[in-house]
Amino acid sequence: MPLRFCLRALARLGPCAFAAVILGAAGAALAADQTISADVFMDRLEGGWAGQMIGVSWGAPTEFGWQGSIIPDASVPAWTSATINGGFNQDDIYVEMPFMQAMKDHGVNAGWTDFGNNFRDTTFNLWHANFTGRWNLQNGIAAPTSGHYSHNTCCGDIDWQIESDFAGMVSPGQTSAAINLAWRAGHVMNYGDGVYGGVAVAAMHSAAYFATSVRQIVDAGREAVPTGSQYRQVLDDVVSWHDGGKTWQETWQLLQDKWGTTDRCSSGAGKDFNIDAKLNGGYVVIGLLYGDGDFEQSMRIAMRCG
Repeated sequence: MPLRFCLRALARLGPCAFAAVILGAAGAALAADQTISADVFMDRLEGGWAGQMIGVSWGAPTEFGWQGSIIPDASVPAWTSATINGGFNQDDIYVEMPFMQAMKDHGVNAGWTDFGNNFRDTTFNLWHANFTGRWNLQNGIAAPTSGHYSHNTCCGDIDWQIESDFAGMVSPGQTSAAINLAWRAGHVMNYGDGVYGGVAVAAMHSAAYFATSVRQIVDAGREAVPTGSQYRQVLDDVVSWHDGGKTWQETWQLLQDKWGTTDRCSSGAGKDFNIDAKLNGGYVVIGLLYGDGDFEQSMRIAMRCG
């Protein structure tokens, strides 16, 4: 079954039932000129979560298979309706659960200590910034120091960027609330560009509830990140190359040439093995802008970035 025809059916399965428990407080202060019915809200929330699971499951077989190169179109995995079940074993998904539980237990203003304690007590598999952050917490280094570069050499990695979706999903049209939440929780395991990546993703999810174009969503993510930061520079570069008429492959090459070896992580520094948040954030924006609103094409392009 083509991927684009699976989304709505998957969304109706209600994979976000847990997240919905905390929505009363998170969605209580919509701006006066922004209203959304409960049915539409849940449909978009579930669609967002299904979309996240689809992306994670579809792209997982390609991870680290193409380093510093574009994935050939013929090598993109075939999608089947059963593929989504692979999402349950992915840290992109399950790491979000202790943070949502912290909000359920302590409210939407849960702080560093609440998020850190819940994350500290998990036992699921972790890597890079997540692994180091949890190790720090378990050894007496509390959040936000647990994510600081002085204690976490992986702090600029993609960890929080791939886990922050829920912060925007529970903040419909409230980008400031999404940014605030992503900023607080993200310092448990990341710092600097590693946190900015999660902030940008959360802001885009939040804006998507009311956006009328993909560009509005992208701009919400860009504007959530401070001007002058390297993460913001990457996003601005991608938008500029897109607006200048470059193909997505040309934009990918320009991105690779300028930012492809800037990973500060000890595993990827100066190499094609790059799990840096800002480079991968550039891939997200490439997929959104060049996919032009087509769900399957957007995901396919982002995946093929490597």
